[in-house]
Amino acid sequence: MKQAIVVIYRDFGPVYRLNLKAMARAAREQNATAFVITLDGTEISDIEADAHFKVSNFSDFSLTLTILDELAKDFQIKSVLPAYEEDVGLALQAMEHLGVRENMQALSEFVRNKNVMQAKAKEIGVPIAQSYIPSTLSVEEFNQSGLHFPVIVKPYDGMGSRSTYKVHNETELQDLALSNEILKQYRVEEFIEGEQFHVDSVIQNGEVIFKSVSEYSTTPLKSLQDPTTLFASQIIFDESVPHIKEMIRLNEIIIREFGFVNGVAHVEFFLTPDKRVYFGEIGARLPGVYVSNLIKEGYQIKMAEEWVRAELVEKHVVQYQARPYVGAALLKSVCTGRIDELGDEQKIIEDKQVLYHQIWKQVGQEFEKASMSCDAFGFVVVKCDSHEEVFPKLQQINLRYQSESKFSNGN
Repeated sequence: MKQAIVVIYRDFGPVYRLNLKAMARAAREQNATAFVITLDGTEISDIEADAHFKVSNFSDFSLTLTILDELAKDFQIKSVLPAYEEDVGLALQAMEHLGVRENMQALSEFVRNKNVMQAKAKEIGVPIAQSYIPSTLSVEEFNQSGLHFPVIVKPYDGMGSRSTYKVHNETELQDLALSNEILKQYRVEEFIEGEQFHVDSVIQNGEVIFKSVSEYSTTPLKSLQDPTTLFASQIIFDESVPHIKEMIRLNEIIIREFGFVNGVAHVEFFLTPDKRVYFGEIGARLPGVYVSNLIKEGYQIKMAEEWVRAELVEKHVVQYQARPYVGAALLKSVCTGRIDELGDEQKIIEDKQVLYHQIWKQVGQEFEKASMSCDAFGFVVVKCDSHEEVFPKLQQINLRYQSESKFSNGN
């Protein structure tokens, strides 16, 4: 029986299209068939999949499972791969349904429900922020929690810092005024003051076979709340630094104890001023926005391809070439409204330090206030001569593109 992979795909832009093409290419290299399941209205090219199936929604899992059951009659489905965070639970449970992998329901809870995620991390001895699950957001309940301001109030299954709030005092806590029904979806966490990092991994048989550690220029939440801040990452290649070693160690523990088998993981860590490392959260998905392209330029690999190879190739070894001092940033807007003029893309193209870029917006589109940390004009990846040059170079490009872009009917 011929092997196959199935990708659960939402059409959220060029980054996801590139990942889809890479998955199909890697599957074909191993003589496997690449299937894709999308929502109605999504068009897929022959380059992106060997066959395309559509459902009206991904919320009703039975629609997707019915398609998978039919495919499994003629193909050995090796994996179901989610292209987007929101569909991780569906993909993991689909694999358990098909008998491809066991205990995926538990992994789904660990990576999609932050209440369960944090409880599991605490159980295995991984340092986490103190937290509680609110019932009222009252001052009395907060005082009983033992937490101190500032705190983060966020959905237990959120992503991209969407609908997340930093609360500094009792007045701000009461001003949130979340309904009891909405409040059921939230958790309150101690705010960890410090720097934020992400570790992106390829996993096979529960072991990390590739990892990339990157440092954010600022936290995703701060970037969302303050559009003037640079939102960027640069790869950290020096793994001898104590806090980097600790992140790598904790990353491996989390992946093993959470029950990953084959796949990818995007893990967030915080580093306090006194160099203590705290686990933030984990996703069983490819890194979002610019990070896949950052890794592509920094290591000369495509994580989407390596993910598929980890599913199809026994004892797969990731072959990479490290290129230091590489970073990537969103091209952010400080304005909203109708886009009358975009920045000069030719200047980006001609910049010899730019390795890659994408512009997502077009003249005539409306640019609304950012609701997720990835809302932007696009992104750029650069190569510099030192670690210290990376973020300033990215900010230079970001500010220039901002100043050259013009808006009307907005702020």
